Amino acid sequence: MKAMLGRILVIALVLAALALYGCETKSVVSDKVADATAPADQKTGAADTAGAAGGGQVITDDKVSSKDIASAGGAGGEMKGMAEGPKFNDIYFDFDSHALSKPSQTTLIELATWLINNNAIALLEGHCDDRGTSEYNLALGDRRAASAKNFLLANGIDPRKIETVSYGEERPQCKQQTEDCWAKNRRVHFIVEVLK
Repeated sequence: MKAMLGRILVIALVLAALALYGCETKSVVSDKVADATAPADQKTGAADTAGAAGGGQVITDDKVSSKDIASAGGAGGEMKGMAEGPKFNDIYFDFDSHALSKPSQTTLIELATWLINNNAIALLEGHCDDRGTSEYNLALGDRRAASAKNFLLANGIDPRKIETVSYGEERPQCKQQTEDCWAKNRRVHFIVEVLK
């Protein structure tokens, strides 16, 4: 109970800091948008994410992300009570898929083990390549982040330790129009913050 009150206080402080600093807000899209079916041409293969940066919406939980918390902390990305956690490898997906591969599951088990043993939160960022519409890619990025989250929950992680966001095609790792590059953009990236 004491830890939960502490987290609520941290979130309240972060929201106040975000309001004071006038940080950019993210558009929250309901789960119904994330579950929307793709247009017929995208179902046949023209729908994934991560290429040209644009001004699309961000699909996110109704929670403050650890990235928002870190950005509110000023220089060094730290805020009182938070510190950057260890880096975990991104997990990758096949074209137009949110199914977890065996290597992805191994990485998620490593993350789950670490989260169970540490007082921390993890932000799961869903990304895609730039094929398909922005809306479809946001939804696909959300499904990818949700797949990772559901796997972590099934492996004993407290849901309060996991947050998700979809950037669709808005934050590519690679910008070339090649299969190798697109494969690098079909991912879930992890940001881990340790609560002090």
